[in-house]
Amino acid sequence: MVLTHRDDVADHVRWAKALECERWIHKSDSDAAPEAENQVIGKKGLLLGRALQLIPVPGHTEGSMVAVLGDQQQIMFSGDHLWWNDKKQVLVASKKYCWWNWSEQLKSVKRLFDFDITWLLPGHGQAHQFASGEWKKALAQTLRYADKIISIVQG
Repeated sequence: MVLTHRDDVADHVRWAKALECERWIHKSDSDAAPEAENQVIGKKGLLLGRALQLIPVPGHTEGSMVAVLGDQQQIMFSGDHLWWNDKKQVLVASKKYCWWNWSEQLKSVKRLFDFDITWLLPGHGQAHQFASGEWKKALAQTLRYADKIISIVQG
């Protein structure tokens, strides 16, 4: 079981027992789930098995992670790092819901360009399917919007 970040770990003890599985959490958020058997440390991704990667994406929380499943057709479990706004048809990284460090979150979003995500499954909001190449376009649009907002705020 992947605990993507500190503020969404409710009932992990009960689910781990029911599913008879071990839990993974980033060390920086591990105080929220001290019972977790495994920790990811630092910013380097971790490959579990042959097709599941845990990717640290600090920002929303210091220990936020996404899980990417698959090689060719990748599925991303994004926690609260990113989600799809169906009404506006955009990928969202939100400063309003960033509990730790917004500039680090934007750096983490940039680190996800190496993937070609087919499905985004966020912790909140709707799942979204991307056609080939759309993932990178959606990330770029999100970062352009964030840069525009930062420019306006700074002045």
